[in-house]
Amino acid sequence: MNLKSNCGTMTLICVPLVNETLKGFFESGIRCKEKGADILEVRLDFLKESINDSLLTELLQFKEKISLPINITLRPNWEGGKYKGTEESRMAIIEKCISLGFDYIDLELNIKNEKLATLITKARDNQVKTIVSYHDFQKTPERDEILEKVKQCSTAGGDIAKVVFNCKTYYDCLNVLKAGAMAKKLNLSFSVMGMGVFGSVTRILSPAIGCKIIYANIDENSKVVDGQVEVGILKELWEILGYS
Repeated sequence: MNLKSNCGTMTLICVPLVNETLKGFFESGIRCKEKGADILEVRLDFLKESINDSLLTELLQFKEKISLPINITLRPNWEGGKYKGTEESRMAIIEKCISLGFDYIDLELNIKNEKLATLITKARDNQVKTIVSYHDFQKTPERDEILEKVKQCSTAGGDIAKVVFNCKTYYDCLNVLKAGAMAKKLNLSFSVMGMGVFGSVTRILSPAIGCKIIYANIDENSKVVDGQVEVGILKELWEILGYS
């Protein structure tokens, strides 16, 4: 279900699937739909199975069956992910996913500029939306620096700029929320969030600052980072706050 803030901003709930098998992805995906997720993020880097054409075709068929958009993410070690293959092999898998026509593809801001531009163009040609992402697992900078990262992700040419920071205090949360409010005034398409114990504050208030997508989890055992809120609880909180 799309949730709407008092300012009219639609915020979609995306739930990452972090299973080690394709069967596990399918089972988790069904649970996500039952709980009201808007988008499934398939974290291919968590898979223990070989990522080949057959597996991707099965995943595409599952997408059609479950009738939920899928965001493909193959996060490398250098951005906090689990993919240990070469960058060349990672790019080949990402390009294959774009060619198959998954709904979204997550591309790290730190991909080499020329390659990032090529992938975004290919995605656009295949009607695949791009999320250009940046993660800082160490800290949360001041609001102006956060806004600058949003701008960099946006300038790269993707559909949504996603930036995530490690919030260690309520002051960090305030900086994230202020930067989001500034990005909203600039009419940017973005998702800005905190992780860590305090990060949940930014996710609960995300519709108020105009986030396009926010990331939740199915349950405490399946969260990717601290700070994610269980999707059912998040939806109830948004209803109480008047975002529905």
